[in-house]
Amino acid sequence: MLIRILAVGQRSPRWVDEAVSDYPKRFPSGLDVELVAVKTENRTGDPTRRTEAATATLMAREAERLRAKLPPRARVVVLDEHGDDLRTTRWQDDCNNGGRQPTRSRS
Repeated sequence: MLIRILAVGQRSPRWVDEAVSDYPKRFPSGLDVELVAVKTENRTGDPTRRTEAATATLMAREAERLRAKLPPRARVVVLDEHGDDLRTTRWQDDCNNGGRQPTRSRS
């Protein structure tokens, strides 16, 4: 099985590269992990003056690049630093259920 980690940005911080190389050690043999980075849209100028619509346009272009890197019939898991916290066991349950359940944290 291949886990392809897609990220926006040309250069990953060192901790990302270390995590990607360490990740396969946590799984059974036969699992490959690949990090694929796509180009970040140019965000020049004062970010406080950028409209939400302009930011959404930039992010939509990046999302298009990410989708272009997905193989056919890929299972997609989206992680975001602003999303809900999710324990590994909950994520595993969701994956085992075909990803049909929303992944929301329980308060």
